This record gives sequence, C-alpha cells and structure tokens, in this order.
Amino acid sequence: MNKIGILYGYWCTEWDVDYMPYLEKVKQLGFDTLEINTFRLTKMSDAEIEHFMGRAKELQIDVLGVIGGPRQSRPGSARRGGSKSGHRL
Repeated sequence: MNKIGILYGYWCTEWDVDYMPYLEKVKQLGFDTLEINTFRLTKMSDAEIEHFMGRAKELQIDVLGVIGGPRQSRPGSARRGGSKSGHRL
C-alpha cells in the first residue's frame, strides 16, 4: 500500500519551526509521513536531529525532507516579492 504524507506547512506558515509537535499530529490523523523543510535541519544540532528522528521512529512516522527557503527577491529570480512569473495552463 502507498504511504500517505502531509507537509508541516499545512498547519503553519513559518519556515523555522519545531517539527516535534507535528509528529504527534501526523500520527493521530493516520498519516504515514511528515514532510519537513530541510532549511530547519541545517540549524539543528546532531542531538536535536537524533531526538527528532528517534521520536519519529517510535511513532512509525517516515520523515521526508523537502528543499525550500524563505521567499526573497533576488535579481534574475523567477519569483520576486512572492509573485510567480510564467503562464497558466
């Protein structure tokens, strides 16, 4: 059977959050996977990561890291000030 997951961002709009409470929510709602932003992982110590992953293992929740970061206007970027460029299909 395919595993079903949800992105932590369903519950919040911040990039830099504590993911631990979301493990419990995911388990209670019957999901198999919590998708988290890898941006936060770069700020966590090895001990914090081990604690988080240990709890995920106890709850039998897979953790999937997705790449992303805060929106910023960069010269030449496709996204400026949060607006998307391109065409709708």
